[in-house]
Order: sequence, then structure tokens, then C-alpha cells
Amino acid sequence: DPQEFLESQEPTLEMFREAREMGAKVVVCSAGLEYMDIDPSVRDAQKGGLIDEVWGLPQVLTLVEDAKTVLYI
Repeated sequence: DPQEFLESQEPTLEMFREAREMGAKVVVCSAGLEYMDIDPSVRDAQKGGLIDEVWGLPQVLTLVEDAKTVLYI
């Protein structure tokens, strides 16, 4: 059931919404995106979705290497 599928993703999607409301850029690990089976309709921020970019784990880890604060979910 498509409605049940969307409802099962709601806690994750709510976290993305809250992050965007605080002005955060939402970058998601490609493996996590597949693992969590995030609905494609919420992916592209330029089309009204919640995710700004999808990166591979090596790219994420390299970028945050010297960061003071990192939230990796």
C-alpha cells in the first residue's frame, strides 16, 4: 500500500523538514538513501523535495573530516 509506505517514512521525512526549516542543507548518503528506501518524490529539493544532494560515504567523510560538529544519521 503506497500510503503505508509513505507513513513508514514519516519520522525520517520529518527530520529532513525540521533541518530545512532551520536553514540546513540536507545531504544524504547514497547508501543510506537506498537502505532507508526513501521515496523518490521527496529527493530533489529543486522540485519541492527535501533532499538537496546525495553523496557517497567517502565524499561525506572527506568533507566533514575537520568539522567541529557533524550529525551523521
